Amino acid sequence: TLIATAPGVDITFGESWAQGTYPEWHVHAEMHEKHSISVDLDYFSHSLPLWTSSSRIINASEGNLASYILLGCNVTGKISLDGVVYEVTGKGFFEHSWSPFYVRKFLVDGWDRFYISLDNGWQIYISKYYPTPSSISSKLHKIITFGELVITPDGESITEFKTFDLKIKQKEKIFIFTKFPTSFSLSAEKKMNILLQQIDLKINLDITTKGTFQKIWKFPTYVGTKIGMCTVKGKISWRENSEEISLELNGYGIVWTTRALP
Repeated sequence: TLIATAPGVDITFGESWAQGTYPEWHVHAEMHEKHSISVDLDYFSHSLPLWTSSSRIINASEGNLASYILLGCNVTGKISLDGVVYEVTGKGFFEHSWSPFYVRKFLVDGWDRFYISLDNGWQIYISKYYPTPSSISSKLHKIITFGELVITPDGESITEFKTFDLKIKQKEKIFIFTKFPTSFSLSAEKKMNILLQQIDLKINLDITTKGTFQKIWKFPTYVGTKIGMCTVKGKISWRENSEEISLELNGYGIVWTTRALP
């Protein structure tokens, strides 16, 4: 049974839980099946939340439907595997979303989310929703993205793309009439003015899922989800003083795919 309370984050599921309020949270997760695994991580954010959606223009946190993301969190903690304890440290993402039940049940057909760390230290967040019915939303995706693309070198300097094209290149069958994507391509363009100079920014990525775990829930929810690693390759380019500058991008990340089952 999942138990969630407010304010802040206070979630319990079995022996796992997450608690905290901005800018600090603690996550504990454990599983004792084929192997005994426990994880304890402390998150600390040095930047303000980026609100990606809200049903309220003012005081976004009070909206009935809202979502925010924190990029570049400092993460420290321990992972225990069959009694062997490993100290871990690095950078991480923190995302918090909430919505009324009827939105999740009747208006959203699924989503793809990516939390990517590049070899050069940059981080990328990609979120793409697929509203119901998909027959309509699939034709509007170039006009209304239903998602968010964010790039940051440090968690504080943020570049947002409100429109982008995320295409599914390959799929695998996981249930009757339902397939999960295994690879994607992403392209986006953005024009910016910096110090009276126009910058044309372009990004192209190829994303491939790797080592994923999938779970199907039948009656009464009929939902499928897949979570795991992904590898990322691509290029970002911009024109500066009439000169084309490009940078190769390589990295890895976490992919979270969810679909409503027919």
